[in-house]
Amino acid sequence: MMALGVNTMTLNEAAPYLRFADLLTFREKRPLSKTYDSRLFYVFRGAARLEIDGREIPFCRGNLLLFHPGKPYFFEPKPEIELIAMDFDYTQRYADPAVILPPVPIPVFDDAKVHEAPSFSDAAPLSDIVFLENASFLEAKLEEILQEFRLRRLFFREKSGSMLKNILFEIVRHELAGGNGKSVIDQIQSFVDDHIGKAVTNREIGEALFYNPNYLNRLMIRQTGMSLHRYILQRRLAKATQLLLTTQEPVGEIASKLGFYSASHFSNFFKRETGISPVRYRKKGSI
Repeated sequence: MMALGVNTMTLNEAAPYLRFADLLTFREKRPLSKTYDSRLFYVFRGAARLEIDGREIPFCRGNLLLFHPGKPYFFEPKPEIELIAMDFDYTQRYADPAVILPPVPIPVFDDAKVHEAPSFSDAAPLSDIVFLENASFLEAKLEEILQEFRLRRLFFREKSGSMLKNILFEIVRHELAGGNGKSVIDQIQSFVDDHIGKAVTNREIGEALFYNPNYLNRLMIRQTGMSLHRYILQRRLAKATQLLLTTQEPVGEIASKLGFYSASHFSNFFKRETGISPVRYRKKGSI
């Protein structure tokens, strides 16, 4: 029988007790385990295959995972992963600075020792597993908590708890606003624009952003209606039209600047997309 410390509460009533906070590096597979308190993981670097409560999710740079105790999970670094890890309760009921609660392999896990599994009447996202695809907007705040735990100045634990509560408010706002995938799209757009002079592939983008390229492609289709490859071509075309209309650079230089193999390759691509050659497009735009 679970010894639940809290049933239903509001987020405003929460007084988080932060038991542990550190930046950890893992290089070996973690066994299927459960925890007695809540966990927050933020991927600072690297990637891993992660499964929680029977659900496999991408786990790479910028991802944040938040879950209650008693949820079975494991992860396998690919080849290593660096996590900001925080162990906490939503109340002060089990506050004890001398107690650290590492994850426990399922065969020896004791459900009776679980601290609390709160249900929030005003913050529904926190009542279940929270997974943010891109939580980089929280990274600075998470690092501030790490700094408090490293320096351990007067009232560091109390201050860290209040900082964690602020992060929880931000998570709920983000989830209720439904903005989960847009920041990933922004990352893709920035990467493509920053590498506009190179014919980048889906795989290269995935490796750079620590996402599976198939996942990025599905996300791009869902958000924009076009494949990732098609989006890259459209960005190169947009840059080409800009250069043709605003500069006097030769077509061959524009082709080289945008990563095309040759001027003819660029001209064929441009005509296929617009119906006219780059030279005619420039003349037409100057009329």
